[in-house]
Amino acid sequence: MKKFIQYISAVCTALVLMITPSCDFGDTNIDPTKVTEEQVTLNLSLPSAIEQLGFTEGAEGGRTPGIFMQYFLGTDAQQIALSQYNMQDNVMNNLWRTGMYGGGMKDLKLIIKKTTATEGGEGTAIDAPYYRGIAKVLMAEHLDLLTTFFGDIPYSQAFDGAEGNITPAYDTQEEIYAAIEILINEGIADLTGEAGDIVPANDDLIYGGDAAAWAKAAYGLKARYMMQQGKYEEASQALPNALASNADNALFPFEESLTGGNPYKLFENQRPSTLAMHPHYIEVLAGDPRYPLLIGPSNGFSDEFWTSLGSSLKMITYSEVAFMRAEIAARGGDAAAAEAAMKDGVRAEMALLGVDAGEAELYILGLSGGDLTTVMNEKYKSMYPLTHVAWADQRRTGLPALVPNKTIKTTTTTIPQRFPYPSSEDQFNKASKDAALARLGITTEDGKIFKTLPVFE
Repeated sequence: MKKFIQYISAVCTALVLMITPSCDFGDTNIDPTKVTEEQVTLNLSLPSAIEQLGFTEGAEGGRTPGIFMQYFLGTDAQQIALSQYNMQDNVMNNLWRTGMYGGGMKDLKLIIKKTTATEGGEGTAIDAPYYRGIAKVLMAEHLDLLTTFFGDIPYSQAFDGAEGNITPAYDTQEEIYAAIEILINEGIADLTGEAGDIVPANDDLIYGGDAAAWAKAAYGLKARYMMQQGKYEEASQALPNALASNADNALFPFEESLTGGNPYKLFENQRPSTLAMHPHYIEVLAGDPRYPLLIGPSNGFSDEFWTSLGSSLKMITYSEVAFMRAEIAARGGDAAAAEAAMKDGVRAEMALLGVDAGEAELYILGLSGGDLTTVMNEKYKSMYPLTHVAWADQRRTGLPALVPNKTIKTTTTTIPQRFPYPSSEDQFNKASKDAALARLGITTEDGKIFKTLPVFE
């Protein structure tokens, strides 16, 4: 973790320098205190992007879907409002502006730009296809996260600010998924080809520069993205090349410190006793040997496996891959294969948590049924705390069959289906945002979070 601290410290120093006010230096007008795009190296940009994505997926990108999916329950402050489906437009401002577009995505776009020759082969590019491949995989994950949350989002014009376009149009969700598929396929091609002159090493905080491991993760993510669109045949084609065991898991690392710690734990430190484990999740874990590892003291989420200060968080794991195989088999009517894959997914998750092997097998022995309901209910238990994937699964399949909270906001029989666009877009890009809302048919404030996104219809 010392290397993690060093890389992030270097990135933070660069960012501080980049926002230092510039002075006039006569004819040259070059500010020597400002880091230029040319000076930001690949080994600074990559760990910055990984760290930011991991933090985002465990901060607003993890807590709010976790509340909707009844992993968490708000017990005070804003978390109570979210549990009542009272979600203000400013909740996702930080995720949208600094976490995604101004954070990880900006770093990844720079890596891709630096390692890609210009059109027609003109210009020079750094010969680093593994960096480019990782960046494309991570960009696909950013886009999937955003479109899962919001639907239509800016992408094709999102990074044109330098050319004067500060009000990018929103691409449709269909266009975003098409872009995701291109990115993930190109990323796989880069990661399975020649290494090039420069390769990542310890600046790759997930796999330490192992391109083959990244390719497995990319195939697993591709299967996830296909599943979300209901493209089960395409998903099944990707799965044989995906993660094959827990040794292949892609995990975001965090350190045991208040500056680089797990975002769930940092939130608990900053806003203690405002979020607890939901009674529903506590109930479904009853009798499960994972219970003491996933439910914190007094039903809180402190000091448990995924949310202690130094805990890692999931990007994708072998357990998820096994559950995707199980779902596809269940949909195809192969109950035996579905049950076997489901048990494989549970076994992998329990092994990852450190559950005693004998206790794990006793629990698995009691599992039976290869139907879709059984598979998705078990997947729901095992996906925690990857809450945005569980949310996408539930909107796509209706499973688990959650009972929505009874509140004045519950105008439908479903849990929230999307996030409202951040209020910052009203300040900076209102026309494009309004056009996206019009495509969804959203005309009232109360309808925003209950409007079903096209891909989940």
